[in-house]
Formats: sequence, C-alpha cells, structure tokens
Amino acid sequence: MAKAPIRYLHAIGGTLHYRRRVPEDLKPMVGKSEWIHALGLAVGQEAHAVRIVAEYNAAYAQFIANARVQKITGSLPTLVPAVAVSPAILGGAPQPQEPEPKPAVKLTEAYKYDLETHGGDRDEKVFRVSVESVAKLVGDPDILTMTPKNVQTWIQACTDKGQKPTTIKRRINALHAILARYFRDHEIERNNPFSNTRLKSSTSGKSDRLPFHRSHLKLIDHYFDNAPRLGEDVKVILSLIKHTGARSLEIGGLDAADLILDHDVPHLWIRNNRHRRIKTKGSERRLPLVGKAYEMAKAAKQRAPEGPLFPLPCHDTNSLSQRLNKLIRRSGVPKSSRLVVYSFRHTLEEAMRAAGVREHTQKRIMGHTDGSITGRYGAPQGMLEELRDALKSASLVLGKVDLSIYSDDERVG
Repeated sequence: MAKAPIRYLHAIGGTLHYRRRVPEDLKPMVGKSEWIHALGLAVGQEAHAVRIVAEYNAAYAQFIANARVQKITGSLPTLVPAVAVSPAILGGAPQPQEPEPKPAVKLTEAYKYDLETHGGDRDEKVFRVSVESVAKLVGDPDILTMTPKNVQTWIQACTDKGQKPTTIKRRINALHAILARYFRDHEIERNNPFSNTRLKSSTSGKSDRLPFHRSHLKLIDHYFDNAPRLGEDVKVILSLIKHTGARSLEIGGLDAADLILDHDVPHLWIRNNRHRRIKTKGSERRLPLVGKAYEMAKAAKQRAPEGPLFPLPCHDTNSLSQRLNKLIRRSGVPKSSRLVVYSFRHTLEEAMRAAGVREHTQKRIMGHTDGSITGRYGAPQGMLEELRDALKSASLVLGKVDLSIYSDDERVG
C-alpha cells in the first residue's frame, strides 16, 4: 500500500521543500502567494522531513491566527513568522523557546470576522442579537479560553431575565456557528464551548401559543373592520397573516413585486428581499390568496405599486408583533401570552388538520419543508391549485377548536 503524501512536502529539483499557499485574505499583508522553504534534504529522505514539516505547520498555524486577529483589531501584524529561520535539521532537537502568549480573541471580534466572511445570505439579526446578549450579560469573553461553564453562566442569566428556552436555544445555535467557523478558518484546534450545552426545557406549557377560537376571531374581525383611525396597512397585514399562516415579518416586509396577482392562481411570494430576510431557506414559498386576503392584497398593491408594500416600521418583527398584539388586546381578546399574533399560524394549522388537508401540503403552506419547490422552482400550476384549495377548505373551519384547551381567563364571555 502506498504511503499517504505528507501535506506541504514537495520535491523540487531532487530536493525536498516545505511549500504552502498563503490564505487568500492574508495575501495583501504577506505580499506573496505561497511560502517555500528548502529543507536541505534529498528525495528519499521523507522520513527525516516529518518532524521539520510538523514544526513549520505549527509555526504557520500560529502566524495565520495572529495575523487574522491583528487584522480584525486594526493593529499591524508581524509579517515575518518564527519559521523565517529554518529549524534544526536532522541533528538534535531544536532549542526550547518560551511560547509566545496567544492574543485574546473577543467574541465581538470573532463575530465581526464571521459577518465579513459568512454574512449576507442569512437572518443576520439572530447572530447580532446573540453576540450582544453574551456581551451584555457576562461581558465580552475571549473565545480561546471560554469554557462550557462560562456558557452555562450566560444561559442562567438569560433564564433569570425570563427568556424562553426556544429563544436561548436559537442564540446558542448562532453562537456555536460563529465559533465553529472561526476555529476552522483560523486552524484553531479546540472544543467549541457552545457544544453539548445543558438547557432546561419549559415543562409548564403556560407559554405555548394556542390557536384562536372562533369567539376570539369574531372579536378581532369586528375590531379591525370598524375601529376608527386604524390604518389600511395594518388591516392588510393582519388579513394576510390570518389567511396564509405566514409569520408577521414575512408579511410586513413584502415588496410589491412579491404579490403575483396576474397569475391564474393569485399568490404572494415569501422570499428574501431588500426589506427583510426570511427565517430559513425552507421558508421560501408561494401562498395563494383566497377570499378577503386577495382583495386586501390587490388594494395594497394599488397604493404601493413599486418598492416596499408597507412602511418601514413594519419591516421589524418585534415592532410589528408588538403593535398587532396591542390591537388584538383592544379587540377584546383576553390578555394571555398564549394568545398573540403568532397564534394565527396555529389557527391555520389546526384548521387545515380539521379540513383534512394532507400533511405535505400543510408543511408547504407553513414553510416547514427542507426546500420549497413552490418557492424556488417556478410554482407549478397544479401545486398552486392544491395549496389554494387547501387554504379555501381551512378558511371554512378557522377557529374550530375545543374550548377546553383554554383557561377560564382566556375564554371570551
């Protein structure tokens, strides 16, 4: 069996050399595209080169990490690594040297690097807010010395502030991804402190969202149809959320071009645009407009035929959700953390089950698929018709749920 080649060891003109490409992001700093060192060994002496190659690997890995950290912090990097002078060859062990202290890499610095290299095609808010949460609650840690215990301290601080386990878990995933990419790109071998985190799950069920009952929907519809000084934009947003099951930001951040009204099956296209990013790639989908939702969408596009369909405040999920929740309370729906604007998604899900809609169709409508055929592959006519029929069937039984799931304080009348 042939021996595996030694990485970075090359034969040039009958002699052995250490040859390694300079990472793309460091080429402007280093001033060349590769590092080459003659090892003073002939082809056939590869066994003697193993130790020397290992020394070069360790030295260059440290240099690359230092250079990138210095680049992030803005100070000038040391462009001549310790291996500029060839290590001892063959005879004897190299002279011991005092190890240089590793520079700290703050979490905020790692996030800045991650944003520059991996940001763009993702929901940036969750990454930014996650880093800000750690910095605010436990300080800006050095990711090279951060431990799982430090992570647990932050998790406890989040829990003490009343944050939900699902929110904390989402932030853990974002922070894990930031550190994993940083360690990989900088050739840092250490365990990710956000791996295998212990997170207490909520067992009380008190914060679980519930679908709206017909009695709740009746109050909401009456209020939104008759309340004075209630803007048309918010009426359209609520109608689209109610009849499509889309998330608040998915509707609030729509562009006029996302409304496809001249199609045989009029629909809206949930996709990334310049106003907001969608939650996941699987969230991209096309949702037929049925009943009142179509008329409301048509009127909205007439008011805003180009650009954002709704004003800037509607492009922020927290601002929009808070506004809609206040209006839901004003309609007379009892105050409960389980009866909020997000409950419209659960209402439609329950209605589709009650109407006998097939599971795969439900998933496409809710954006729970791994990749949306209706979003990315042109929305075949037959599939849109299937989704339209499912939404029509569900609209007939919206709010048809058992009253026993609500507490006495959550019921109307």
